[in-house]
Amino acid sequence: SYALSILFINLISIAVLLFFEENVISVFLFRLNVSVIFMLLISKVSIGFTGFLKIIFENKILMYLGKISYGLYLFHNFIPMIYAGIKLPPVQNVFFRLTVQAVLLIFLASASWFIIEKPINNLKKYFKYN
Repeated sequence: SYALSILFINLISIAVLLFFEENVISVFLFRLNVSVIFMLLISKVSIGFTGFLKIIFENKILMYLGKISYGLYLFHNFIPMIYAGIKLPPVQNVFFRLTVQAVLLIFLASASWFIIEKPINNLKKYFKYN
């Protein structure tokens, strides 16, 4: 189909870009290709999945991360500073550090959802939409 052709072209383009030195043009093309791939994914999500992809994209963990995604977006840049600010011991292993920071981010985004976002979303019932 048309979408699979576009996906294939973008994946090949990304693979080819990995062989070139990073510069402004290669970064632009890489980001453009990734954006197109995610556009295709989002369009497919809006239609709905079946089979194996339904199991992946409709699992409870991804659904919860989608619910708190604004908090994830809002706080992700501040997590290294927060981590340092609460005086947790420095971690040399990058994978362990990213895991600890991801847990901290999910905790902070969850708290934001339950304390701020959900109560504000509950106010929607008092307003009419056209």
